[in-house]
Amino acid sequence: MAMYISIAGRQPEISIAELESLLGSESILETTKDAVLLSGKPEFSRLGGSLKLLKTETKLNNTDNLVEDIAKIVEDHIKSHGVTSKLSIGLSIYGSKVKPNVIFKVKKAMRQKEYSIRVVDSKANNQLSTAEVLHNKLYSTKKGLELSIVRFKSATYLCTTVGVQDIDSYTDRDRMRPMRDSKVGMLPPKLAQTMINLADPEPGSTVLDPFCGTGVVLQEALLMDFGAYGTDISPRMIKYSEENLAWLRSNFSTATQTSNVEVGDAKTHKWTKDFQAIAGETYLGEAFVNVPKSFEVEKQCSEVNAIIEQFLVNLGSQIKSGTKLCVGVPQWQLKNQTFSLPVIDNLQSLGYTWERFSHVDITKLVYRRPGQTVGRQLLTLVRK
Repeated sequence: MAMYISIAGRQPEISIAELESLLGSESILETTKDAVLLSGKPEFSRLGGSLKLLKTETKLNNTDNLVEDIAKIVEDHIKSHGVTSKLSIGLSIYGSKVKPNVIFKVKKAMRQKEYSIRVVDSKANNQLSTAEVLHNKLYSTKKGLELSIVRFKSATYLCTTVGVQDIDSYTDRDRMRPMRDSKVGMLPPKLAQTMINLADPEPGSTVLDPFCGTGVVLQEALLMDFGAYGTDISPRMIKYSEENLAWLRSNFSTATQTSNVEVGDAKTHKWTKDFQAIAGETYLGEAFVNVPKSFEVEKQCSEVNAIIEQFLVNLGSQIKSGTKLCVGVPQWQLKNQTFSLPVIDNLQSLGYTWERFSHVDITKLVYRRPGQTVGRQLLTLVRK
């Protein structure tokens, strides 16, 4: 039975936690800084934290016959897909010392068999980017095929790419929405998708976002076939969410589940609609114009902490034991100083336990772009 490999995103801990949440810890066989070896096949379009999905074709005991091994896979692909025109192929290498020029030797071998081959060469790190794979259709189509060599401690695998993150769709869902507001934070749709997966809602159930802003989590919930329920303290944000969800339904036919949005302060609001899981980004504090001083971060940390603690107390009084949530809270980084919310150390007293993972440290689940002062620490919690 074929195994699959997920190529992790820029922050692999988040990718691994998402996979474990969806597939279970026993499905994760081995991990590296780039890749996760899986015993099962995930629904790749649902994953926000994985860049590619690879199918293992063969285990490489040595590389003496690597050109022949790759050429056979390419020829089988041509025959099984009925390829009659030039086929584009590429090679990505993860953790192996194989030289990337092997793909040009494969092209030469295929030309001797009178197959027309075009090589898509990686621009950096001997690894084709998601954009290169996506735009050259290298994910097992009539037009293209990406081969990958992935090395784990236990074995090295020769793989074919069967899924690639649809960066164009993510861009459309982010930038084409009619209502956006950079002042309230720009939650990436793929991170919203990951947070929903970490909250692990039952199929067809409803996800609550208590700080819904412009509705990014709500839109991703609908696209994942969940109901969406959002509240926000700002009437303007609720109006933005309504307009964005209307746009979503007009442009994405799969968004068929119900949605509700209403004005509500998460510290005191009484949620009246049914929901089974909570996912969303909480208040991240005021945006700093310049790199802040330590005392400025400490002041903001204290202010945000009071809000998040009140929210968790209010939410806890309204949800049942066993209810799962994934909320993004701010974590500030100044040179060698990290500032986290004090409430994180008091979750037990507030009635929550951590949803822990076997393959990743929960304290490493922090989404932060390079050079960014404020990151999002993902709290994966369960109501006691």
